[in-house]
Amino acid sequence: MNKLGTMLVGLGFLYPSFVGSSLNESLEVEMVPQITIQKEYVPTSEASYLEGASPTLEQDIKNEKKAMIALDKIRMTIVRLMAQYDEELHCMQLNIYWEARNQDLAGKTAIAAVTLNRVKSKRFPDSVCGVVYQSHQFSWYWDGLIDRPSLDNRFEVEAWKESKRIATLALNNKLKSEVGNATHYHHTDINPWWSAKLVRLVTIEDHIFYNL
Repeated sequence: MNKLGTMLVGLGFLYPSFVGSSLNESLEVEMVPQITIQKEYVPTSEASYLEGASPTLEQDIKNEKKAMIALDKIRMTIVRLMAQYDEELHCMQLNIYWEARNQDLAGKTAIAAVTLNRVKSKRFPDSVCGVVYQSHQFSWYWDGLIDRPSLDNRFEVEAWKESKRIATLALNNKLKSEVGNATHYHHTDINPWWSAKLVRLVTIEDHIFYNL
């Protein structure tokens, strides 16, 4: 087959509308030999491309779909973890605020430390919210009163903000407190029965801290 014949074969496959009476009429008859177009004249890769996606392209599309599905799962996981973090942060903030909002930085930090120590202990729930809401552990949650902070004055607003700052440090493992591994504490005005069974560690503000 001459070069012109080869070009027409390609045109017949790629641009069939160009190969017709109008094209044949524009060329002299002797320049266009009778051509029988057969599939074997077209390279395999070109035939696959023309008839449909090549195997490589199909595999690329499948891989891309798998990658998108995996990416969606990662996004969902990130959203879930962010929501979980926000919930844990709020629980920690509430506990610090209600247990020590009238105390200084050391007093608030001590409450956060005890909360984290309980999370790490096998004797307590393994989440901040689980520890804070555990049955009859922190009195503010079980006293039957409204647990929403009363932010109607500057003192309460500042205490709420500081509680969040400390809670953020706690959840990011940047908390330093002198209570060590303390898991229990009580107000200095009371003497609960369980205190005699624990190791007394330190007194900060109006709380006495203990370890198991």
